[in-house]
Amino acid sequence: MSESTLKWLALSITLSIYAYFLGSVYEASNRIAKRMRELGYGVEGFRELDVTNAVVIGVGALLLGVSFVITLLMEVLRIISLAPIMALLIFIMVYLIAMVIARIHRGGEGYEH
Repeated sequence: MSESTLKWLALSITLSIYAYFLGSVYEASNRIAKRMRELGYGVEGFRELDVTNAVVIGVGALLLGVSFVITLLMEVLRIISLAPIMALLIFIMVYLIAMVIARIHRGGEGYEH
């Protein structure tokens, strides 16, 4: 298999997984909505469910985009033949930055002394 064929195969698998994810969100949403109707929830409850679905789908799309960006970054790094140690250092820096951002957004919960 050629390299371009593998890229198209990877893209089709990725999009298939995202479609499965969307189907799972839809199925779960329908189950929750059915139960909410049985329990007598009003329109506000269903709006909250819609907002939650939109957030979940948005996060999924964002992560799909991030994976594409990471793939492109890996291609660029391969082209400039980045040394393995340098790649590890870049990964560690990105990981540490992500951890700091996560702690800031969590407000330091769970790290009480």
